[in-house]
Amino acid sequence: MAQTLAVLEKHGLVTRSPDPADGRRVLFSATQRGREEAEHWLQARETWLTDAIELTLTDEERSGLTSLVGVLERLADSDATSSSRRGPASASGDTRRRP
Repeated sequence: MAQTLAVLEKHGLVTRSPDPADGRRVLFSATQRGREEAEHWLQARETWLTDAIELTLTDEERSGLTSLVGVLERLADSDATSSSRRGPASASGDTRRRP
């Protein structure tokens, strides 16, 4: 994380300042340029994805994708506890990480 933030700071995309509540911590904030760059890349990615879906998927696949998005939104909005998000293996005491 530190390396990533250092690169962003070097390119003028974020600034660093001391945390007024805890002198051991540093706070990072996006600069105006950083916010503009982020918006640019988000828009470019959205355009690419929209084009890819329209040019690659069939009508039936697009319909299925629309249904799936609703399911994914419901999952993202769920209030499931973090321990249950690890899946059934965690309940049995298996702490191995799953992909």
